[in-house]
Amino acid sequence: MSHLFALGRPVDLEESLTCEFKEVKDKSPVTEIADKVDEYLVAYLNEVSGSVYWGIRDSDRTVTGVRLDHKRRDQLRLVVGQKIAAVAPAVSSSCYQLPFHKVFHADGKNSTVEDTFVVELSVRVPSGGGLYFTEGGAAYRKTLGERKKLTGTELHNALLGQLEAKIKNSKATDGVTDSSSLSHCCRLLSGARESSLRS
Repeated sequence: MSHLFALGRPVDLEESLTCEFKEVKDKSPVTEIADKVDEYLVAYLNEVSGSVYWGIRDSDRTVTGVRLDHKRRDQLRLVVGQKIAAVAPAVSSSCYQLPFHKVFHADGKNSTVEDTFVVELSVRVPSGGGLYFTEGGAAYRKTLGERKKLTGTELHNALLGQLEAKIKNSKATDGVTDSSSLSHCCRLLSGARESSLRS
């Protein structure tokens, strides 16, 4: 779906679980975007497909744009690629896109604002699922209007959920492991977690 991004005008999108806006205020937009891009990628991969748009103020949906000349756009692509390559498990290039949307003047003449863009990170959750981590070993999930770092019980539950999903989708192989014994292991892990929470 294509959107028109006019400088100083609100967009026709709304923030939701699948859509988030970020205004870039830093004088180094490459650094500001690159510092958080892996967290958003992981958050979407761990929750739901969606997009984050840099260059849109979230308080009123107004397009502010991101100033990026050709050299900075190349630099941003390179840095984002490096950050994504460090995500574990590896993320297929078919699961994300990083388009630079042109920003237009609001005068209605369809002329673009030079070197000004809305940068979108669009993420598609792969069919196999999985729990993804940033290079630093942090897991995030997408919530309404933000990303949330998983810690403690949330992380434990997410890992159990992933294990249970794999068990449901697996088939017995050579009698070495069957789904009922793996399910039993999950129940034991879950019971151990409950016991630790009570004490």
